[in-house]
Amino acid sequence: MLNTTTGRRNHLGARVGEWHGRARWPDSMVAKARELYPQIGSYRRVAKALGVPLGTVADWLRGDTRWHGGQP
Repeated sequence: MLNTTTGRRNHLGARVGEWHGRARWPDSMVAKARELYPQIGSYRRVAKALGVPLGTVADWLRGDTRWHGGQP
């Protein structure tokens, strides 16, 4: 659910994505990582290309954080 005044929420009503108070990276960076991974094929190379920690990229791509479509 996307609402321009309140942001995106997951199925439990919690804020997700860059709208979350503790988010460190913009949604556009996550989208870029997901776009690059099929081309590059390595979490490490995507992290290096974007200047983002390896663990962060791995979390995004596995869906541990920043779920696709705002749903876990």
